[in-house]
Amino acid sequence: MTEANPTTRSTLAQGAIVRLDLSHLQHVALEDARQARRAWDTLHAASALQGIVNRERPRLWLRFEPNVDDFWWDALRRPGEWLEGVEVHDSAGLEEALRVFRADWRGVVLYPERPWAGSNVASTIAGVEDRVPLRFDPSADSLYTALKKCELWDDAEVFRLCDDVGRPVWNEADGPTEKTRAHRWLLDHYIRNGRVNADILAYYIDAYWLTQPGLDSLPNCTLTNHDYFISRRAAFVDLHVWEEETPVDDPEQPPGYDLSLFRETLKALQQRAAGMIHVGGFTPWRWKYSNEPGAGSRHHGVQTEWKMVKEVSAYNGYLDADAISYAGMTNASFYQHFPRRERYPQTHARKPKATFGRESPARPEADSDVIHVMLYTGDYDSAAWLNRLIPQWWTDPARGTIPLNWAFNPNLDRRAPHVLDFVRRNATLNDIFISGNCGAGYLNPAELSDPRRDPDVPDGWDMWVSHCRSFYRRYDLTITGFIIEGLSEGLDGEGLARYGAVSPDGLIAHRKLPGPGVHDSGMPYLNMAADLGGTPQEAADALLAGLDGDKVPFYAFRTVVQSPSWHAELMRCVSERHATVRFCDAYTFFGALKTSLLGESEQPTLTPVIKRPRVASPRG
Repeated sequence: MTEANPTTRSTLAQGAIVRLDLSHLQHVALEDARQARRAWDTLHAASALQGIVNRERPRLWLRFEPNVDDFWWDALRRPGEWLEGVEVHDSAGLEEALRVFRADWRGVVLYPERPWAGSNVASTIAGVEDRVPLRFDPSADSLYTALKKCELWDDAEVFRLCDDVGRPVWNEADGPTEKTRAHRWLLDHYIRNGRVNADILAYYIDAYWLTQPGLDSLPNCTLTNHDYFISRRAAFVDLHVWEEETPVDDPEQPPGYDLSLFRETLKALQQRAAGMIHVGGFTPWRWKYSNEPGAGSRHHGVQTEWKMVKEVSAYNGYLDADAISYAGMTNASFYQHFPRRERYPQTHARKPKATFGRESPARPEADSDVIHVMLYTGDYDSAAWLNRLIPQWWTDPARGTIPLNWAFNPNLDRRAPHVLDFVRRNATLNDIFISGNCGAGYLNPAELSDPRRDPDVPDGWDMWVSHCRSFYRRYDLTITGFIIEGLSEGLDGEGLARYGAVSPDGLIAHRKLPGPGVHDSGMPYLNMAADLGGTPQEAADALLAGLDGDKVPFYAFRTVVQSPSWHAELMRCVSERHATVRFCDAYTFFGALKTSLLGESEQPTLTPVIKRPRVASPRG
């Protein structure tokens, strides 16, 4: 590694990388408002700078969460890997990084702390106009004051979203409150006129985080996630999705006004988008829009998640779902340039091989005394979750000793291609890969069917199938491991046919299919039996309690962010208590299910169009 401090643009060789260490922010006392604001401002400015300078090639890498970031840095610097031999300069701090890349950013965008939505307006402008966002704070110890003294810009290079006393520029925009006027201004000046990228949308918490920064760890402010979306010139929003409620961050707003703005935003993007809309982020349920203490809604966080996904799906959007707990991700704008392979074949798939509990059969079969169990190993529909958890799971000593069906959504290679490449090149024969939530992205498939809720939006199935097919082909996927229907209807006959075209080897729905079956396309399907959590012993109890003696003894259970060692202990506990349970890899499982339902001929039978069952109320 080459170190050159201070680094200047003239000393930076072509192809060199600047590394900025912000890991000291992990030790900030978030209960101290001054420290929390300085951390927020630093991450916001650094992530925006990163998005701007990494747009065309990888140039700026941030070290923020050592356990995660160091793992990937070391992995990518090894002999034969992507960053082997690349010249690296360590930056002394944010000011120096801003100086090094001064020719790449056009100035700053100053935003007011209130309304809270101003921070997301600033992130949008940062991407569209290559500006560094700074919260306007004239206090002596603020980042704005410190950087202003450095004379990094002149007055002509400042885009002011507020005047010298913090009054915002959008006061003349249409809307009943400052939050709604801010978003209306954003719609009129950047979204409807095509200045933002219509193929992508960022949905991350705004500066309302500053009201209670200590509710969760600093990475869950998700400012480090902004870099990728700024590099892609995305719009940033944070809006409530329930018609009957007023959002907690804007209590004077009429109920449902946030939702109307969200729909207007999605429609404006859909009318310009070239394909499906990639929506990064997740409802910030710990701070807003849920029934968590102080979050201002009567709805559970899962219900708000489902409502958000339903709204996004209605306009051909899908989630890259950076949910709280593992929400933070650093360096996606850098990693987007990782060289993907054209194909990642599963050479061991589509033949029975990986089982635990009994000897593997010579072909998929369904012995009457055997209970076939498949563990769906999720949830990996978020690039942030994948990037954070794989360093733990791929170094777990139990990985490779048991069949695990890793449900990694293939579209995550837009922000985490390095992770999907790593897991494939370091997979064992017991690492089986299927798609996770709903395919190449998390949406409600039933919302794609014509007639749509908005009559101006045409049927979305062709677009969705084409989108999934390209990702499934690259990663050699033929099983869709989980369809979350949420607040939408289940798959009907058309929906099953559409999925049969991309996942012919199997599909699992959450709950709204009528039971195990084989579609006329030849695709076997069934509902998820239950979620498993707690200790391995508690999960074993729940699994065994869920074996209800069906005539078709096939059960798929879902686990969420559990380690290989946890799964191994679960399987051991179950096998000791129930000798006829066979834990199968997904391909063996569905092959045996299909044989059981169709008999030896393995010829599909025509199934009628399925009437979509209704449920009285959703449950997570």
